[in-house]
Amino acid sequence: MLPFVNSAPKHLAVIARTTAMRYKGSHKDVARITRELGVDYIVEGTVRRSDGHVGVNVQLIRARDQGHVFAHRNNLAG
Repeated sequence: MLPFVNSAPKHLAVIARTTAMRYKGSHKDVARITRELGVDYIVEGTVRRSDGHVGVNVQLIRARDQGHVFAHRNNLAG
């Protein structure tokens, strides 16, 4: 069992990529973005390439208290 399963939401709806992309590079905080989108959770993440490796970070954040429900980092050899 994954460590976040007990605190994860039962259902997640996904919005269109084009809707989410308008926040790329934005200085708005998570609380404001979730209010504008009308969502309870938001996924943040990064992908970085360096010296033949790819680093991926992802976080699932609960809007009401900005608590991290799930966070994972993975480094892959390219």
